[in-house]
Amino acid sequence: MPKVSKEYFDNKRKIILDAALKVFSKKPSYTVSMKDIIKESKLSHGGVYKYYSNIDDIIISLIISFILTVYD
Repeated sequence: MPKVSKEYFDNKRKIILDAALKVFSKKPSYTVSMKDIIKESKLSHGGVYKYYSNIDDIIISLIISFILTVYD
């Protein structure tokens, strides 16, 4: 079984977070669901849940990425 690079995983996470940002910009945050993000990312359910187990994990990752870009 071939090894997958760190860049591959980072790219998938970026796809998911970019999709989440698009969804959060279109809908009120309290109505956003994992299904919305999965649909926007065009990845499979398993492909998204491999990286993030719930919407809270995605929100935390978005906040952390924002903080890192602001204070980097």
